[in-house]
Amino acid sequence: CSLFKIYKEGYRLGFHPTALSVILWIDPQNRRIDEVFLKRYLKEGDIVVDVGANIGDLTLTAALAIGPKGKVYSLEAHPRTYGFLRKNVALNDCSNIVLFNLALGDKESEIFFSDLKWDDQNHVSRGSRGIPVKMARLDDLALLETHIQLLKIDVEGYEKFVLDGASTTLRKVSCIYFESWERHFSKYGYTCHDVLQLLEEQGFTVLKFVDNESVVQVKVDHNSTVCENLVAVRTLEDFLERTQFRLAA
Repeated sequence: CSLFKIYKEGYRLGFHPTALSVILWIDPQNRRIDEVFLKRYLKEGDIVVDVGANIGDLTLTAALAIGPKGKVYSLEAHPRTYGFLRKNVALNDCSNIVLFNLALGDKESEIFFSDLKWDDQNHVSRGSRGIPVKMARLDDLALLETHIQLLKIDVEGYEKFVLDGASTTLRKVSCIYFESWERHFSKYGYTCHDVLQLLEEQGFTVLKFVDNESVVQVKVDHNSTVCENLVAVRTLEDFLERTQFRLAA
């Protein structure tokens, strides 16, 4: 597989032995919805934090969208997957990406991380099964930028703990693009309501995509019965102007 490359819009990925590599080899448009949103939202010079970067397809999409004046902080917890992420970044000679081999949560510690065959579903273990991985808070990274346009979080149910460890950083974040699913959240003893309430308390408005052109505001009692991506915005008007989405009733 190392002889083959997966060709995306503007960049390439190595055909590494990972689940996501296989998925994108079969269907390069598999993550099209995420890619379209990033390209629609991001502008030249923006700052992005990608938590749960996997092999780096969305990291590279963001890096191209923001150009050399911007920066992507890309974090992947699993050591093997992180190695593939590094190779993909090097393959595309991207100098505006900073990589971290870290899990993010609400405390600094060493945790266990799953080592599944379907590695796009690896997650923080609740016990002592898996491989040891360093965990930090996003606030501990002390990112020097005064403004972060986008925080993307895809950590298989650990989203609330990432947010809990980012209370200072969130003050300078304009938009959070995150995966939401009650089934994933329940594994760690919390609910969609807990995440949405936390974001509301931090001053964000949470939106759900209706279609390719419109979004609708969701309240704290919203329940993600299926796996979906939601977006939390600091200023609704700025988000709508930047993306040209329409706010549906």
